[in-house]
Amino acid sequence: MLVVSTIVLYEDKKSKKLGPDERQQRKEVQQLATRIRTDIEASYRYTSPWRIATQESYDFLENKQWDDKDKKQLEQEGRPILTLNKVLPIVRMLTGIERQNRAALKIFPRYGNDVNDAALMSQLIKFVDDDNFGPWVRTRKTQDVLACGRGWIKTDVSFDENIAGDLVMKRRDPLSVFSDPNHED
Repeated sequence: MLVVSTIVLYEDKKSKKLGPDERQQRKEVQQLATRIRTDIEASYRYTSPWRIATQESYDFLENKQWDDKDKKQLEQEGRPILTLNKVLPIVRMLTGIERQNRAALKIFPRYGNDVNDAALMSQLIKFVDDDNFGPWVRTRKTQDVLACGRGWIKTDVSFDENIAGDLVMKRRDPLSVFSDPNHED
């Protein structure tokens, strides 16, 4: 039996003898794992300058604007360490504008007879949006876009509280998303 865990393959002790099908399957899984690792490493290298700039942007928003060396020098000189955050008020103003001008999500019919289906789907989207604090999630995503230029929301099915599954929307940390280095805008 083969188990893939963090792109490392382990072989169960009981499955010493592998048939031709199992060997081929194992080879395919190893190739896939190698490709995934290579793609993630390429994406990390491609986005590395952006990741450094993003961390600096979040630090500026959180008033971490002084280098440790500069802070230490000011403390030795007995001078106050003053931080004037001119970035945060602008971000708050822009997210406030976004909050005040929220648009409702709506499905439009593709054909004339799809009007009832579109209305039903719009109501379903509104229910999922309300159930997941959708407006707040979108505001957090907007803050990410303003801070670093990228923001994501993950829509998924969660089986934590409901065995049939619940639709969930969550903000994704921009640093946890890996972009395709070969993408085209």
